[in-house]
Amino acid sequence: MRLPLISVLALTASLGFSAACAASPDGDGVAVAPTTSATSSSFDLMMDDLAAAVDGRLAVGIPVPVPVDAGGGYTHEQHKQNAKTIYEAGMQSQQTGETK
Repeated sequence: MRLPLISVLALTASLGFSAACAASPDGDGVAVAPTTSATSSSFDLMMDDLAAAVDGRLAVGIPVPVPVDAGGGYTHEQHKQNAKTIYEAGMQSQQTGETK
């Protein structure tokens, strides 16, 4: 199961914050943002995965079916997927500045 990107980003940020507090040089608990290449590369990998997912959905095309079934049917699920695609494309656009 894949987590939404915002959940992964929040989890990654909170884990980094906790680790920085625990490893505070003075022991005062003041967090310093982690600057390791591992943190940066995991974020970059996550953004690459997001870009690949969004680009794949855009390449296939975004179906927008006319509602003919009750909530929970194909139409409802496709509209939910479309909303997720729009959201993820917006996050990708904010991060990269690309406007596809």
